[in-house]
Amino acid sequence: MDVETSNHESLLDSFAKPAAGLWKALAEEQLGGAPFEKKLVTRTAEGIAIQPIYSETDSTRVAGEDFPGKGSHLRGSSAAGYCKEPWHIAQGLPYPTPQRFNEALLSDLARGQNAVNILLDIATLEGRDPDTAEPKDVGCCGVSIATVADFAQLLQDVSVEAVPIYVHAGAHALPLAALLIAWAQRCNLQLDHLSGSLESDPMAILAQAGRLPYRFATCMEAMAAWTRHAATAIPNVQTIGVSTLPYSQNGAHRAQEIACALATGVEYMRHLLGQGLDVDTVATRMRFHFSLSSHVFPEMAKLRAARHLWSHIVQQLGGVEDAQAMTLHGRTSLWNKTSSDAYNNMLRLSCETFAGILGGCQSIHTGTFDETFKNPDAFSRRIARNAQIILKEEFGLGDVIDPGGGSYYLETLTDDLARAAWAEFQAIERAGGMLAALQNGHIQTAVSEQAAATRDRLNQRRDVLVGVNQYAAPPKPLPDTDMDLFAIANERVAAIAAHRQQHEQAVAKARQAAGGKTDLNTLVALADAGATLGQLTHQLHSDTQTPVEVGPIQAQRLAQNYEKLHQASAQYKELNGHYPKVFLATMGPVRQHKARADFSQQFFQSGGFDVIYPNGFTSPEEAARAAHASGASMAVICSTDETYPDCVAPFIEQAKTDANEMIFILAGDPGDNAEQYAKAGLHDYISMRTNNYQFLEKYLTQLGVGS
Repeated sequence: MDVETSNHESLLDSFAKPAAGLWKALAEEQLGGAPFEKKLVTRTAEGIAIQPIYSETDSTRVAGEDFPGKGSHLRGSSAAGYCKEPWHIAQGLPYPTPQRFNEALLSDLARGQNAVNILLDIATLEGRDPDTAEPKDVGCCGVSIATVADFAQLLQDVSVEAVPIYVHAGAHALPLAALLIAWAQRCNLQLDHLSGSLESDPMAILAQAGRLPYRFATCMEAMAAWTRHAATAIPNVQTIGVSTLPYSQNGAHRAQEIACALATGVEYMRHLLGQGLDVDTVATRMRFHFSLSSHVFPEMAKLRAARHLWSHIVQQLGGVEDAQAMTLHGRTSLWNKTSSDAYNNMLRLSCETFAGILGGCQSIHTGTFDETFKNPDAFSRRIARNAQIILKEEFGLGDVIDPGGGSYYLETLTDDLARAAWAEFQAIERAGGMLAALQNGHIQTAVSEQAAATRDRLNQRRDVLVGVNQYAAPPKPLPDTDMDLFAIANERVAAIAAHRQQHEQAVAKARQAAGGKTDLNTLVALADAGATLGQLTHQLHSDTQTPVEVGPIQAQRLAQNYEKLHQASAQYKELNGHYPKVFLATMGPVRQHKARADFSQQFFQSGGFDVIYPNGFTSPEEAARAAHASGASMAVICSTDETYPDCVAPFIEQAKTDANEMIFILAGDPGDNAEQYAKAGLHDYISMRTNNYQFLEKYLTQLGVGS
């Protein structure tokens, strides 16, 4: 076949195009009469209908209307994208002391990491020294920093002018900023050569912890002061964080996540404009933190939609085009990670990182596969880090800007998600804005309801979490943590006591010279003299302030309930020498029992049960004797509705003779025979409508190991 085309004509244009209706007719024919909308159309948590196929008639927004770095920034915040500057591999290192952090950081920087991502412990986030904090808060979830010397040890031998430094400082950044600037000045570093962020995000702290140690207005005053100073003295360091992790990591859907980001950004913008800052300064100082889950296309659409909507907001506020660009940091989700069969997390993390790159994140933190139950070791850090490096070096994801742009599916999904997110944002604004919405419980209620709905789908196995409620491996006890927080607290308390003793006179002189002033230059002078983080915080806020308190977003990973089942089964094994056993009484030939036996096997394995799956029995009595011989505490009768009336009662009668304590379950809904089977001794039944988690928790409790 000889087909001639011009240079500007698509080859496909030379062929006749089939009608869309023809495809749908063929699809409906293959469905055998089943409803098209029910079988081939799925819905997201936001209620968006996902069609099985898309065409140019579906896309309400074509990416070609915009280009990266221009217009709505939907296709990216930079015109050159990753082609000029690849995303930063910004792995967070949750080690408790500056020395341990530095050792891991130097190792990882030599092996592909190209940004410093400093995660702080709870005490530091609250502006407290180790000896004034609860021991459990020192070194918990991050590094303890209290002095300039801590920063020096933390960043020892790091070429800080060559890599960005990211610090999420919590509700109030000024004390940490003073320590960082004092350290930089001691090292003779030019502040305008530093890049990255030292950002405060009081809204995220309030949502997650349910409490701010200061008035919200105090946090905004500090944010304004730090932003104003950095805009001139440290121009390449961002000062305002907007994190969606308290919401997305605890069950919020994507539209809610975007809405919380927009509403938080707008809340900060209003307060900072009220303190004399301009839109462009504030917008360019913001760094947005988004969670990355393993649904690749929806995650790509989420990041694109967020950029588009934020650009629109900044434009409406009068910001210039460059200020409309959103700085995006992606962090792989904890919500969907599991302690059970944790190696599956490697696959989830790879997909999430993939989505973050294609969605246009400027920096990404890929979590370690074991972060739900222990601090990472060199192996788990290497696997997480290499996920990004392989996607960059071997997959070539940085070679094309917005490679998904123009996809009918992705563009339509981006537009649908943007509309859903905008509606959620407007609801928050009607509730009084982000702060008011947290104070009146609007956000908490929305997130908890969505999390409950997602957990309910998981418990009924309508949603699958591999290795948890489907395809589960035998459970294993979790390893002991490698951190003794009380020992770490004692180590840090001793270090601070020695530091205070050494610098007591110098700090007293610096305080006298300060004369009660609280500007940043004064704080830097105090820090240089040896003042600790807690002393700097006290210098700023010596008066007692009424804290802000709200109901916190309830933190619980999706798999946690199932993990309790798995650990209960592991406990049963420790007590009895084997996992709780379930015997499948497979009646008749394979074609008769297989569907329900397969269902039952997956059903019980998700609770850590050892499922005994025979080939099939010719009589109920034979099956009952085998059930007794197996030593199982439960038996599940697997056959068809038509054969059950003839085999349920005989099986139970024989099994009762051999094993009086056995629990009898029917695979399938008993229907009109429920009363008859119950009289025969049937205890329960399982079907597609059974709540898997509740059922297994009930019977593990009966076996003596449930909650």
